[in-house]
Amino acid sequence: MRKVAIGCAALLTGAVLAGCGGGDESAAGSGGTASAAPATPAAGDSTGPGKHEGSDTLEPPKPPAPRGPVLRATEETWTYDIRIVSARTAPEAPDGTVVEPGRTNVIVSYTIKGTAPDRPSMAPPHGSLRVVHPACEDNLYKCPRLASGTTYYTGDQAAFGYEGQGVEELYGKLDAGATYYASAWGAVSEETDLGRAELCDGGGVLDKGDCIPLGEVTKG
Repeated sequence: MRKVAIGCAALLTGAVLAGCGGGDESAAGSGGTASAAPATPAAGDSTGPGKHEGSDTLEPPKPPAPRGPVLRATEETWTYDIRIVSARTAPEAPDGTVVEPGRTNVIVSYTIKGTAPDRPSMAPPHGSLRVVHPACEDNLYKCPRLASGTTYYTGDQAAFGYEGQGVEELYGKLDAGATYYASAWGAVSEETDLGRAELCDGGGVLDKGDCIPLGEVTKG
């Protein structure tokens, strides 16, 4: 077979074709095919985290969702609806105090809403919650009355990691009908079985008051 070598001597009117013989090897190798560049998505087609499909609008974060039934708590003449958000145990309380070895804190995060719509605001409750478990039902003195957190946060503040000042427990006022997020805690033995524990509305020495199941308790 006769081989013909084709030179690179083509002349163009007013110009010379430069770079002859130095073609892009990535476009076509010896017997290979050209590699395609990654496709660039069209504007508005991205559906990354926090976006609706076909939209560039970010979804705002949502506050933690409460679980289980409502506990109607009463303090003096005020009433509140409380729902548990989460429950966990940890040696260190949210205020930074650490219990002695052999004991741990039960820390309950919850939502609270005042139920006096005819009042523009109401005082936060002070330490009216208690965790009741089987080992202390016969002696409520042993059931920890929970120390409440010092700050109540709005839903928006809770959604953004409890940022902002919040409402101080001792001096602040809660908007009636608005939902707030707070925490309360109390110390128990590390051996305490919390599987059937309840969150109760204070009660007295012989009466544990109204209660709701504490639910799942995680170890912090």
